[in-house]
Amino acid sequence: MNNEEEKIIFNNVLNDRFGYEFIKILIEELGAFERGVNFQNRDIDMFNRGKREKGQWLIDKIQEYDFEKYKQLMTERKNLWKKNKEQD
Repeated sequence: MNNEEEKIIFNNVLNDRFGYEFIKILIEELGAFERGVNFQNRDIDMFNRGKREKGQWLIDKIQEYDFEKYKQLMTERKNLWKKNKEQD
């Protein structure tokens, strides 16, 4: 698949309400927004880093192919973080 085909696919998914929600689930499950490092268990830490890298790849592609959706994603994440912080 070339970059233009990939861009079309990303744009189609991001512009569909359910596709966008699915992307958010993937990013969350991949731990792309997590920053923690587990120094106690190196194998688990390496596995989690690999997951985060895939999530970061996904975020990078969204930023490259649909910057408006990227801004929307970051705003929603920021608002969720603020909401969770207020509840603590």
